[in-house]
Formats: sequence, C-alpha cells, structure tokens
Amino acid sequence: MKKRKKISQYESFTEANLPHTRPQVFLSVYKTRALFIFEISLLLVLFCLPLFIWSIIIRLYIDNIPNGLLEDMSNKADILKDVFMWTMIKNGINILLFGVAGIGFGGAIHVLQKLVWNQLAMLSDFFEGMKKNIAKYIFWGILLGISFFIFEFVVSGMPLTNLNTFVRMLLYGLAFLQLVLFAIFVSYLFLQNEYYFLDPFHIITNAFKFTIKSFIPMVGFILGIMLPYFLIFIHSFVINIVATFLFLFLVSFGLIPLILHANYQFDKNINKDQYPEIYDRGVYRQGKIELPK
Repeated sequence: MKKRKKISQYESFTEANLPHTRPQVFLSVYKTRALFIFEISLLLVLFCLPLFIWSIIIRLYIDNIPNGLLEDMSNKADILKDVFMWTMIKNGINILLFGVAGIGFGGAIHVLQKLVWNQLAMLSDFFEGMKKNIAKYIFWGILLGISFFIFEFVVSGMPLTNLNTFVRMLLYGLAFLQLVLFAIFVSYLFLQNEYYFLDPFHIITNAFKFTIKSFIPMVGFILGIMLPYFLIFIHSFVINIVATFLFLFLVSFGLIPLILHANYQFDKNINKDQYPEIYDRGVYRQGKIELPK
C-alpha cells in the first residue's frame, strides 16, 4: 500500500498532470487545497461579518417603518423620508465597515495568489498579507463603500422625486454601472499590490486601464462575489441569513478566477516584457515545464 501511494504522488508531478492553462490551475487548486481554501474563506468572512450583520439589523428596522403608514396615506411623504434617512445612516456606517472588510480581502488575495502561483501557502500567510498594507486595504475598502453609498443613495432617494420612468431607469443604470466599475477598479488596486512596488499615480492609472480592458469578464467575477450582499436587499430575514452563509461558499469561487484573470492581463500587458520572472507563473505550458519554486 505504501509503495502504491508513493508512485501516485510521484505521478501527480509529471508533465501530464501539471496545469497547462489557467482553467486547469483553477481546478488544480480546488482539487488539492479545497479545505484550505474554505478556511481562508472563513477568515475573510469574519472581516465581512460586521458589514453583513449591521446591514441586516438596520434593514429589519427600515422594513418596519412603513407599518406606521396611515390609512389615508397622509403621512406617506414622511414615511419615505424616514426610510431614506435611515438608509443613509446605514450606508454611512457601512463605508467604515467596508474598510474593515478590505483588510480581510487583502489577506485573502495575498494567500490565494500564492496558491495559484503554486507556492507554499499557509493560514499564517493570510495574516501576513493582511498586515503588509493594512492602511491601503482599509482605504480601498472605504472607496468601495463610498461607491455603494452612491448606489443606494440613488435607489433609496428616487421615490422622493417626481422624475419620469425613463430618467429613473437611466439613473438606476448609471448608479449600478459606477458601482461595478468601482468594484473592478478597487480589485485591480488590491491585485497590483501583490505584484509590483508602484507609486500611487501608476497603481491608479494601471487600475483604470485594466478596468476598461477587462470590464466584461470582471463583471461576472465581481457579481459572483457580491451576489450574497445584494440578497440583503430582499425583505426576508431568512434570506438575509442565508446570504451571509452563501458568501462563505461563493467568495473563493469568485476570487480565484478573478485573480487568474488578472494574472492573464498582467502577463499580457506588463510581465512578458518588464517582469519575465513572474510571467506565466503557476502555469506549466507543455514543452516549457519549470519546477515549482
């Protein structure tokens, strides 16, 4: 039995069994480190819990405000104003809680990047990555929180206006578009931080360029990660709780392909010429096999 096990382990490192493409890298890391990825997701969720818990609690309170509506609806305007006011209070505090979540994402991206690069990764790497640039992670998380504030400001404030349906739909669309663009932009701020030592100007301009270049595929990854948060908008306590646990299972499924796609973009536009030592790292092209470092 021991001899067969050794042969199996040896064969797993043959050229045929190494990942030759990024989709194969995705499958490989889940096949070999599924439990570890779940543990990283759990650590990340701990940093996101304040955001989820606060959003759920205040949402439950906001949902009860319309119960004070009089039968003649004479106080409808006051009810709408109260809903808007409490929604903005929720979102104002959420800005800070997004900063807390940003710390967790910094740690998770650091360790998951090591995984897809086929480097030794341990739970301690999460905390190492978290502490490496904690001020940046908080600030970038706050930036995303401000974008969410703008989105919900439009969604919650629209019932207080007399705008026609076309203008409302246009504003809803623009609010959602800026949220998605900002989420992709902030993602590239985090991801560049794992690759390069850049000054603020270059890291911002690069993030803007990559946001435009890879908008469509990145939208899918971002929505996959953030879907549970959007479920909090559904007026159901059960669904809100399910959303919190769903985030635990979806976050790594969105983060790892997001990181792999960013790797592709960086390899294609930067690494091939400027940083050949990290070009295609973690991907073992047939005929160009390099042992893991």
